[in-house]
Amino acid sequence: MLRFDSCPNCFAMLGGHEDCPVCGYNYTKDEKKPSGVLPPFTLLADRYLTGKVLGKGGFGVTYVAMDIESAALCAVKEYMPSEYSVRGVDKKSVIALSDRKARYVFEHGRAKFVEEAKTLYALKSNPVVVDISDYFTENNTAYLVMEYLDGTDLRRMCKSSGGKISPELAKEVLVTVATAMVDIHKMGILHRDLSPENIYITKNNEIKLIDFGAARDYVQTQNSGMSILLKPGFAPPEQYSSKGSHGPWTDVYGLCSTFYTIVSGKSLIDAMYRYRGEIQPTLYSLGCPVTKKTSDVIEKGMELDYEKRYRSFEELLRDLDIDIEELDLYNRKNKQPKDEAVKPVKADADRDGAPSPKPPVSDSAASAKPQDRSPQRPISAQDGGASAQARPEADQSRSRWQGQYGGYDNGMRQGSVFVNSPNDSYARQQNPSGQQDHRPYHQQYPQRESARSNSPQIDGQPISNAFHSAPGASSLYLGLLSETGRVSYSIPVPPDQEIRIGRSKNCEFIISDDSDVSRVHCTLKYVPATGEAVLTDYSSNGTYFENNLRLNKLAPYSIRPVCRFYLVQPRHMLILFEATPQRRY
Repeated sequence: MLRFDSCPNCFAMLGGHEDCPVCGYNYTKDEKKPSGVLPPFTLLADRYLTGKVLGKGGFGVTYVAMDIESAALCAVKEYMPSEYSVRGVDKKSVIALSDRKARYVFEHGRAKFVEEAKTLYALKSNPVVVDISDYFTENNTAYLVMEYLDGTDLRRMCKSSGGKISPELAKEVLVTVATAMVDIHKMGILHRDLSPENIYITKNNEIKLIDFGAARDYVQTQNSGMSILLKPGFAPPEQYSSKGSHGPWTDVYGLCSTFYTIVSGKSLIDAMYRYRGEIQPTLYSLGCPVTKKTSDVIEKGMELDYEKRYRSFEELLRDLDIDIEELDLYNRKNKQPKDEAVKPVKADADRDGAPSPKPPVSDSAASAKPQDRSPQRPISAQDGGASAQARPEADQSRSRWQGQYGGYDNGMRQGSVFVNSPNDSYARQQNPSGQQDHRPYHQQYPQRESARSNSPQIDGQPISNAFHSAPGASSLYLGLLSETGRVSYSIPVPPDQEIRIGRSKNCEFIISDDSDVSRVHCTLKYVPATGEAVLTDYSSNGTYFENNLRLNKLAPYSIRPVCRFYLVQPRHMLILFEATPQRRY
């Protein structure tokens, strides 16, 4: 019997019904409820109300939860290694087993869990890593709070589509995750558990990495029954030994194994059996839809001897012959039939996520922080690019940052920090060493800042004077800003028509001098009814507001003139401005 008249899956009010009117979930009929977990509607940290279990493994439990301060769904992960702990009689606390080794491993594993939470919190700027918003200790254990991912992982996706996924999506996963891991490894962080169930595809086609294994790795090295924690086929030989040499090559093995299984649909042979002579056929020999070169790269990435394996993802990406043009997310998203799009999993016995419709909440929860939760509302640039649609905003540090610098008032930067890019020609002139410069923008680029302190210019005149002010409807223009703050090129933005921005000759606004710019990098659509334009990113290397906040891929952002944003690096700085064009002086 439930303590509250609410659904533990989506937190909608049940109104006395057993079946949820929003998602259809029925707690009493759920035969897969695991034992030894927190009861539904347990309150943690006086803020997070837990719901149904999303997953339980040998290392811990993950719950769907409601942040009662923001009335937003989130996921809460609880540290509870099954080999060394049990649930207390109060049904909340986690108690280490009585023997000395169990207590030692439990306590040190808990410390590693908190360390992992801090690590993930430091990776908030990486759009591929699941967003961690909070972490805390309670009930003699530790918890971390993360964004709720509405979608499914690669393992379930493969299971529902005959064992494998489309080669196009598999290639995008490989390149996206490998590129993200390059930055993660530079911070000295290893994932240690790259596998299909730890790579998530959201309903917006975002690729997300979850479940870093720092704490798990510690616990498993203390455990003689490591098979409980290791994933056969995805774990390289060095992870079977406490003295194994771990490094970026460990994650290379995991990602290449993941690519192998999602493309081939074949089960992987465990590394220990391969050591004993069992042969795993190559992708090319299986007739999979990959080139011989790609097959060879994956085979090298799965070498048993780590010294023969790729030492880093940079090496792997250099050898890979996958054409990035094939991974054009804009075309893939806009050409695929609706029934092939990634959809949230419905509420049934196999479901591991919440439904697509945002659930109603009780009056007490809704009054905490009023929030527009409509899935159709574009994210406003004045919101700092953050809303419940893209990321549940429990990130208090980011909120303080926005309060300090004023967010995006009319699209203009207000005291934000600008980081030099080694590829920016102007940055190289001002900072030949190429090292990052965290000074305020006006101190880094005094000439450029001086130029843009006045109105942006066309042909030496401020934008407001560059066009004849003859009668006519006010129109929007999109322009490319030069290093001196002048608009070097501009096009009109017609109402209710999508403007494609990118490297392809088919785009309306073309930037052809940089291969890091995607063929269709982003789009802009002016909506006269609201007086706003909707900016959407489709790229691999990112679209950024001018204070370096990266747009979430495929999430619509509402912007107004005058707003500046750039593609990949600041030398591709664009400006949306308003004028009444008839003829130039």
